[in-house]
Amino acid sequence: MNTSDFCKRYGIERKGTDSLKWDALDVRFGDPDLISMWVADMEFQTPEAVRQALKERADHGVYGYSFVTDDYYEAVINWQKERHGNLLQKEWFRFSTGVVTALYWFVNAFTKPGESVMIITPVYYPFHNAVKHTGRNLVRHKLVNTNGVYTFDFEQFERDIVQNDVKLLIESSPHNPVGRVWTEEELEQMLRICKQHNVLVISDEIHQDMIIGDRKHIPSFSVAGGAYNDNIITVTSASKSFNLAGLIHSHILIADPDLRKRYDDYAITINQTEVNIMGCTATKAAYLYGHEWLESLLGVIRENYEYLCSLF
Repeated sequence: MNTSDFCKRYGIERKGTDSLKWDALDVRFGDPDLISMWVADMEFQTPEAVRQALKERADHGVYGYSFVTDDYYEAVINWQKERHGNLLQKEWFRFSTGVVTALYWFVNAFTKPGESVMIITPVYYPFHNAVKHTGRNLVRHKLVNTNGVYTFDFEQFERDIVQNDVKLLIESSPHNPVGRVWTEEELEQMLRICKQHNVLVISDEIHQDMIIGDRKHIPSFSVAGGAYNDNIITVTSASKSFNLAGLIHSHILIADPDLRKRYDDYAITINQTEVNIMGCTATKAAYLYGHEWLESLLGVIRENYEYLCSLF
């Protein structure tokens, strides 16, 4: 489907739908007529297969407690394998109501008040908040901006860790908002330094499907053949890829059994809810049937990006 057909078929007016992005502009910013470019959801309906799956679930009429089925795990695992070469196992999965919520859990689970947590800036503002709101010491490692291309200064990165006795790193891969898809060499150097200094790595990979260039996303779990998997927690969701953020459902992926136990021991004290039945339904349908829709969406984003570059 070309970009024009995609926009006509899936584009939709969102004002008047209790949209945080559009209907809360006056409350948030004091002006209801702003162009809303401040939050990451889209003016496109999710794929038809997702909407149909949700309709069928809604028509059943009972929305009781649910559990995650084997075919759900199969859909997510196959998507990750085929699209990113990420070889996941069912046992690695835990769930949260969102990636941001999970970040707060990790800070509380793996650090103590006053200890140092590092983020890589400039970065998505909830990374800052997850550290500041929980009473931890926020350490910012600044990326080097060379003519608009952001890179690591790994010597400074290591100094920042050592000088601040950092316990936890929250990183974004691909990086939001600088747009870098990290190379495996960059990821390995980052992970090696963190493991050497006993810094647990939280890898937010929610934007892994939203790539418009030639470089492929490298999952943290696949770096160096999984050599650092005992020191990584990955968080993902279908919410950015398929415009499902309001269904509050995301994945926590922990490969190492000891690390899973540490997380589970904490999670049992603060999270006693079952999964979101609609979030599971939509996510499974998206990963089973959303490939063509996503490729068309990426074409729209790529075209907009090229237009923006030519304009400026």
